[in-house]
Amino acid sequence: MVDDHEFCECEEVTDDRPIRQGHIFEWLAPEDPWKLLGVVVTANCDIVQEKHRGILSYIPILPIAHYLRLFYVPKLLERGRRRLVDELTKTMRDHQAELQEFPEPLSELAALEWALRGTAGEIADELRVDHPRMRAKLIRLIDDYRLVQSALKGILAEQVEALVRMRLRQGGTDAKVRDGAWKDIQSGVDDLPGDCFFIGCISTGHRSGYVAYLRLVREIQDTHIAIKQSDLRVSPPPPARRMAQLQSPFIYRLTQQLADVFASIGLPDEYDQNRQRLVQSLATNTPSGAEHKPAPSTSQ
Repeated sequence: MVDDHEFCECEEVTDDRPIRQGHIFEWLAPEDPWKLLGVVVTANCDIVQEKHRGILSYIPILPIAHYLRLFYVPKLLERGRRRLVDELTKTMRDHQAELQEFPEPLSELAALEWALRGTAGEIADELRVDHPRMRAKLIRLIDDYRLVQSALKGILAEQVEALVRMRLRQGGTDAKVRDGAWKDIQSGVDDLPGDCFFIGCISTGHRSGYVAYLRLVREIQDTHIAIKQSDLRVSPPPPARRMAQLQSPFIYRLTQQLADVFASIGLPDEYDQNRQRLVQSLATNTPSGAEHKPAPSTSQ
């Protein structure tokens, strides 16, 4: 069980109680970050009265590291990537302009594709950059760009290193820049968007921080979740097992946020534009200081 002194939003479930809303299960053979953990959101009344027809709706739960690498840190990288791309493209064009065999300036796309081919040293050789300082600058630019591009699809540690490397270009010590990067990441977790719900602790072996991604509602057969040890002895065994339940008030807050995500209905831009036009017409057609009076009645 979870240490009594450690805060935990969940209670481990080890008995054979029926599965209910808020119960958390894990896949026995995880396939990807979206099939590691899930929390049941089907209403209890539907389960008890068997209105769900044996199909449970659930929300995927991502480890916080997976959430950050998929949704948050890439945004931080993209913010600084534009400046890096501009500097790299300009530097390559400047060196290219000194070579007669390149009559037309490199396009940005061509420069970036070239930067991903071969090594930085080979590109510097092709551009005939011999001056030590200029050559070192070009090689560093290419290496930094390649690092960022690779990190965008990499693990969290690689993304953080790329973010630090990119920000170091603007100055500062490694320790200070690294601390600033982690503060930005912390703020992203402190201020999660409305379609995400943070769960710090699920069970004894799952207490490193998680995010339930409310915008993605999936389904699983109730028979595919083992709720007691004997369920795992059948052949083939169920693909998942129930492990914990989200306690009050956290399950109520999660379902409230889930409702908010899907209850919000967007309206077309034309709707807002028409509203603005009508108000603007009032300003244009209403004389200053005049009151809009109803037309006189014609009835006797």
